[in-house]
Amino acid sequence: MANGPLVGEQGGVPRPAPPELTNRAAALVKKYPECFWFWRSDARIRNFEDVRLVIRHLREYGDRRAWQDAQDVYQCLLALFKKKF
Repeated sequence: MANGPLVGEQGGVPRPAPPELTNRAAALVKKYPECFWFWRSDARIRNFEDVRLVIRHLREYGDRRAWQDAQDVYQCLLALFKKKF
């Protein structure tokens, strides 16, 4: 990666996300299945990269409500990283 690891990664290894955040993202995957046509039913959200994928697909393929829900999850991510860094 040209700019180093993404936020939430240590040396390119995805960091596990807190259960509250993964549960919230998983609920949004179920709420907006049209945004996640590629998502296997047994797939689980486990790390920050998965959460960012949920945010990205809600913004790209969802309606206004999906975009707002994505923004809420994104704000949770920001709050987590502001505490740690």
